[in-house]
Amino acid sequence: MSEEDKKKLHNFISTNYKWDNVIKEDLTRTYPNHIMFDIQKDQKDTTSNQIITNAKAQRTLDALQRILRCYGLSNVKALPLQDEDNAKKENSSGNKAAACFGYTQGMNFIAGMFLSYMPEERAFYMLKTVMESPHYNMQGLFTDKTPIIPL
Repeated sequence: MSEEDKKKLHNFISTNYKWDNVIKEDLTRTYPNHIMFDIQKDQKDTTSNQIITNAKAQRTLDALQRILRCYGLSNVKALPLQDEDNAKKENSSGNKAAACFGYTQGMNFIAGMFLSYMPEERAFYMLKTVMESPHYNMQGLFTDKTPIIPL
């Protein structure tokens, strides 16, 4: 990896994007009763099986967070938190490229379903495919005012 690529990667990792906090809040809401996603809060149960189950659930939630964050970063014009004012200006001017939204609530269930059936990398590409493919056009369900749902 070149030095320039290392700097870009470090910038992506260290930048706080506007959807990061929403993703963190949604992680524990994703399939809360599913064994792969459920971290038991009972501190009295310290059996080895419960500890192992919680560790597996934590790894799954960490993978889900990476998938959702990477999907948000994969949008062409995803803007960091400090550029929110510029994003509002671009949206008000009608610039279609500013419609890249990063992450919105609800995507966690789609990504979580994929993650429960396949490895992390494949789950990411499946999410990207169903969101951006014209055949599925799921991205339209998650943009502002859900434009593909007639109300």
